[in-house]
Amino acid sequence: MTSPRPFDPSMIPEPETQPAYTVTEVNNLAKRTLERNFNSIYVVGEVTNFNPQPSGHLYFTLKDEDSQLDAVMWHDAAARLTFQLESGMEVLAFGDLTIYARRGRYQLGVRTLEPRGAGALEIAFRQLKDRLEKEGLFDSARKKPLPFLPKRIVLVTSPAGAAVRDMIKSIFDRFSRADVAVFPVPVQGAGAAREIAAAVKALNSDGRFDVIVVGRGGGSLEDLWAFNEEVLARAIFDSMIPVVSAVGHERDVTISDLVADRRAMTPTQVGQIVVPDERDLLQNLDDLRVTLVDGLTGRYRTSADRLAYVWRHPFFVRPEAVLPPLVHRLDDAGARVKRQMGQLLKTAAEKLQRRHVALEALSPLKVLRRGYSITRDENGNILTAVGCLGEGDALETILARGRVRSRVTGVSPPEGAPDGQED
Repeated sequence: MTSPRPFDPSMIPEPETQPAYTVTEVNNLAKRTLERNFNSIYVVGEVTNFNPQPSGHLYFTLKDEDSQLDAVMWHDAAARLTFQLESGMEVLAFGDLTIYARRGRYQLGVRTLEPRGAGALEIAFRQLKDRLEKEGLFDSARKKPLPFLPKRIVLVTSPAGAAVRDMIKSIFDRFSRADVAVFPVPVQGAGAAREIAAAVKALNSDGRFDVIVVGRGGGSLEDLWAFNEEVLARAIFDSMIPVVSAVGHERDVTISDLVADRRAMTPTQVGQIVVPDERDLLQNLDDLRVTLVDGLTGRYRTSADRLAYVWRHPFFVRPEAVLPPLVHRLDDAGARVKRQMGQLLKTAAEKLQRRHVALEALSPLKVLRRGYSITRDENGNILTAVGCLGEGDALETILARGRVRSRVTGVSPPEGAPDGQED
């Protein structure tokens, strides 16, 4: 590094010989110089101060060990990113240097951005996978079971590829009576994920299918990318119909595979997952038929043996020898019932007589027959003293035979009681 030259005032030109620039003129001159000489350049650096805006613009800084450079990515370019930009990520930026003339600060206007090290698609896959996993889209508890024998199956795939033929063949090889339909969609390229997602939603509204299969054959990560987009993942998650994902080869794991209710390692494995083996079903039916026939035959033989035993019973062989003892037993039982009923009636009559005698002893009529009577006032109250009576009150006297009605002409206190006192 060279030392700066000593300041020499004589080297400063006179203002009259050197034109003076305004600040704006200097910034505009620098802007034109930068944009002319630093157009379409690549810059490698680490992202820091990442500041996304609601408008979609992305502001950040690129730095290395010694310096840093302001950068901006306008929303049109940012919308084409396949991964989520984050601070700390090392990237390769392509764009143009320019100066923000109002502040005299220069920045890199980024047109494209790629991660260094892992590719953009790998990073986008990892970021989306982590986010959807945290939301619970991959939880096994929410996955729907497939029907044992679906009535109708629909394949959401390209009708032109080998994959659709493999799927159909794998299904019919196992179950020749299967009802399979194809919903044609593009399986790669821009907009493919949205069309596949729209197909899944439309089939749910249709309601005629029991299983949906989404998939395609193998390819690069870029070829399979439609099955790694969020719009399709959420459509599969929201589907009320069970969804099977059959994408690529066994080593290819997509977001659709993770969120689907079942994953087929390859399109040729679809049949093993979606339908049972027809040969096994027929064998099971044959086994059931044999079991049913054996069971019915066994029950028939048992019933026949029991019937034969019944027919050999003496009642059917010689009924005249069986009936007399039964009639004798019936007569004996009738006699026992008659004796028991007679004894019960005798006991009840004796008990009733004892109670009649007891009641008769307590009857007031028996007292009346000995010369006593009962006198009641006009309210029916039995009189035991004269204190409640007055001259002219109506009375009723009950005798052993008949009743007498009278009126009070006078009252006398009981014998032995002082005058004016009554019991």
